[in-house]
Amino acid sequence: VLTGLVLMVIVTACDKDDISTTPSLRLKSVSSDFVPLNGSLQFIFEFSDKEGDLSKAMGIEKISSTCIDASYIDTVKFVFPDIPGTKNTDGTLEVNLNNINLLPIRCHGQDTVEQAVFRFWITDDAGHTSDTIATNPITIVK
Repeated sequence: VLTGLVLMVIVTACDKDDISTTPSLRLKSVSSDFVPLNGSLQFIFEFSDKEGDLSKAMGIEKISSTCIDASYIDTVKFVFPDIPGTKNTDGTLEVNLNNINLLPIRCHGQDTVEQAVFRFWITDDAGHTSDTIATNPITIVK
């Protein structure tokens, strides 16, 4: 279990003809656009996939306004929870990033606040990748 990351999935299998072979990801909500010192963020997504073959890690990228050292791309750590490989799968995904996962590094020792954009995507087992979802800038106190 990873510290500071909780992935929760509610999955339903339906006879929906509009569900695509390429996974779909939609940002439903973000807990805040301001993260206080040692705070955390919660993102809630809706997803779907025609084959239900979603066992790969979710891609997450943080783009920091202050310096490259405070940015990251991770396609390994944030593992998609086990879901049944049911056809026409859709559901809700919750991603919680605590302070460690927010990577609030002070660049040049002087900056105490940054603006960050987070980008998310999912890839199914066949290699199909969803559109990349980007947040509005989020202020993080560090």
